[in-house]
Amino acid sequence: MAKKLKPSEDYDNIFNRILEQCTVSNITVSELIDMCGLSRSVMTAWKKGNINPKALSMICKRLNVSMEYIADGETPPPDVPKNND
Repeated sequence: MAKKLKPSEDYDNIFNRILEQCTVSNITVSELIDMCGLSRSVMTAWKKGNINPKALSMICKRLNVSMEYIADGETPPPDVPKNND
């Protein structure tokens, strides 16, 4: 059984926030990768902060968090309805 990763100074901040949200969701990063249909090799890239926008979008949907939160750690204000001018 693989060990459960924990946030570390050795990892990129984005990856650390993904790890934190996986803990909140009670899943491992490996399970998240499987849910998103991604290759296991992406984890190495994620640790270095190399996450493509499409993968990040899938991750955020699975973890039920905003891309803004994962990207910068800030919780954005609620969405304001867009004006359909």
